Amino acid sequence: MSEATTRAAAVDPLDRVDGVGHPVRRADAHALRARLGRHGPGAACLSVNRPADIDPGILRQLVDTGYRHVMSDLPAPVGSPSHDH
Repeated sequence: MSEATTRAAAVDPLDRVDGVGHPVRRADAHALRARLGRHGPGAACLSVNRPADIDPGILRQLVDTGYRHVMSDLPAPVGSPSHDH
């Protein structure tokens, strides 16, 4: 049997959430993580052993919120079609 390739994060994702500058977003992230279900820190993610351990609706909210943040608040990479010239 092969060994798992997932490794524990050097920094707990909750510590990253604590670093979110916007207080409402930080509180929302903490509230969603608390309601998600059984999970732990991964390298740059949340580690879930069994899908049945978590609430898929809460996971969707976390993913949607993260995606909206990346698409609206972070600058586009240089060379991408949406990057300002």
